[in-house]
Amino acid sequence: MKRAATLVLLLASSAHAFSIGTGFSPGCHERLTAAVYGSYLADLPFRGQQRPRGAAWEKLSDQFSREFGLEAYDDEKRAIIVSLLLGVRAPDTRSHSLFDLSRTRDIHLDPLDQRAHALRAPGDDGPDGDGAALEATRQHIEGRLDEALRHLDDTLTVRLTLDFYGEVDVEVLRGPFHLGEALHALQDSFAHSLRSPDFRQVHHVLNFVDALSSTHDEARDGLRHSSGLDECDGVGAPAAQAARVASLEWIEALIDEGPAGANRVMAGWLERREGCTIDNGYCGNAFLSAARGNATRSPLSCAASPGVPLVLLAAAVMLRRRRRGRPSFVSALLLVACGPPPQTPVTPACAPVSACAGSLEGTWYIESSCLLPDEGPAPTCEAPQTSRDLTVAGFVRFQGDRGEGALRGRLREVLARPRACSASGRCDDVEGLPGGYSCVAQGAQCACARGGVGAEAGTFSVQVLGGGELSIDGQSALACAAGDRLRLQLASRPTPLVLSLRRFP
Repeated sequence: MKRAATLVLLLASSAHAFSIGTGFSPGCHERLTAAVYGSYLADLPFRGQQRPRGAAWEKLSDQFSREFGLEAYDDEKRAIIVSLLLGVRAPDTRSHSLFDLSRTRDIHLDPLDQRAHALRAPGDDGPDGDGAALEATRQHIEGRLDEALRHLDDTLTVRLTLDFYGEVDVEVLRGPFHLGEALHALQDSFAHSLRSPDFRQVHHVLNFVDALSSTHDEARDGLRHSSGLDECDGVGAPAAQAARVASLEWIEALIDEGPAGANRVMAGWLERREGCTIDNGYCGNAFLSAARGNATRSPLSCAASPGVPLVLLAAAVMLRRRRRGRPSFVSALLLVACGPPPQTPVTPACAPVSACAGSLEGTWYIESSCLLPDEGPAPTCEAPQTSRDLTVAGFVRFQGDRGEGALRGRLREVLARPRACSASGRCDDVEGLPGGYSCVAQGAQCACARGGVGAEAGTFSVQVLGGGELSIDGQSALACAAGDRLRLQLASRPTPLVLSLRRFP
C-alpha cells in the first residue's frame, strides 16, 4: 500500500467537471475504506459539521460515488466520505503529483514519515527495531486520531496536483481527513509486516528506506519492503482482508467507547511476537517467500525493483517537459516500461460451494468472505428484505484428515427496499428506518446498512470426511480446492458463510 494510486483529475473547463482515474494501482486504501466505512457514516462523531466551501469537493464526491458505489448520500455524508478518502490517500502523495520525482522521493524516503506507513525508520535496527517501529506507528495513529477529534468543527484546504493541469485546492472536513490519515497507518501495518497466521501478531516489520540502499543488511535493517504484499489482490489479499476487519473493529470501538477504545483495538492489532528473526525465518512465516520474491531493491531494472525503474521515470519527466502537448505519450512510456498496470478485479457474486475432491493439504488464508443471500420474497416498502454481511479474516490448516483454523470478523445488517419507496427516488431520504443506517443505491433498490451488530472470533477444528465434505466443530461444511485456491461453505449459521482462500507454503 506504499505505492499510491496516481490521482489524475481531468478538468473540463466547459463543464467544470472532474474525472478520476488511477495510474499505477487500483487504489487499495480507498477501496478498503469505502467498503467498510459506508455502514458507519450515520454514527461517526462528525455529524452536524459545516459544509465545505466551493464546488471541488462536490465534483470529487460525484466521482467517488460512481467509483466506490457510494451513490445517494446526503450532503453531510458526502462531505465526510470525500474528506475521509482524501485523508487515507494523503500520506502517499502529500498533495504532489507522482510525476514530481523529487518531491515523491522526499515523501517516501523521509525518515520521520515512516511511522505513517508502519515501516521501520533508518535507526530501527536489529530485532528491537520491530518494537521501535510498532511503537512509532502506535503513537502516530493516536496522534492523528487526537487531531481528528480536536477539530470536529473545522475545515481544511487540501491541495491536489492534477497531472498535466496543475494544482487545485479542495476544502474538506478536518476531522474525517485526519481520521483517514490514522486509518492509512493501521491498514499499512498489514501490508508492511509479516504476521501470524491469524494476523493478530506482528512477526516482523519491513523497511523501505534502507531497502533502496546498496548497503542494506537484512539482519540489521530488516526485510525489504515488498510490492507484492502492498496490493489488495494476489499475495497481498489475505492481509488486505485482515486490514478490513481491523478497520471495522477500530471504527466500532471509536463509536462505542471513544478514543480509548479505538486505541485499545489498534494496540491489539499491533502486538509484537518477540523472537522472530532472520535466523528462524521470522518464526517460520508463511509470507516470507512472497515478500522476498517481490522485494524493493536499488538496481534500476524491472526484475530487481518492482514498478518503473528510476532511469525510465527520469526519461519520462524529460519527455514531459519537451512534449507538454503529448501527455499520452509519457503515460504510455510509464505504463509499459515494466508491463501493464494492475487491473482492479471484479468481486465474484456470492455463490454456493459445490463439493469437489481437490487436495486440501497445507495452510490456506482467507481472501474474501460473504454470507449467502436469503432467497426470501422480494423487498417491498412495507416489508424490506433483511440480510447480513460478515467480513472475516484468518486461516485454515489441513494435515491429512485433520485440520484447524481461526477466524475473526465483524457483522453488519442490511435492509433492502425499492427506491420507489422514497418520495424523491433517492436513497438518502428513505423513510421509516431505525437509527444508525446509511443507505446507498444498488440498481432499483436502496441498501441501508448498519455496522456493529455482531462479531465473531475464535478457533475451530476440522475433520476431512472425503469428497469435499468436512466437519467443522461438528457442523457440516463443503470444500472445493483447485490449485492454490479453495472455497469453503460453512453451514452452521442461518445463512451459510462462504470463504475464498489462497494456499501459501
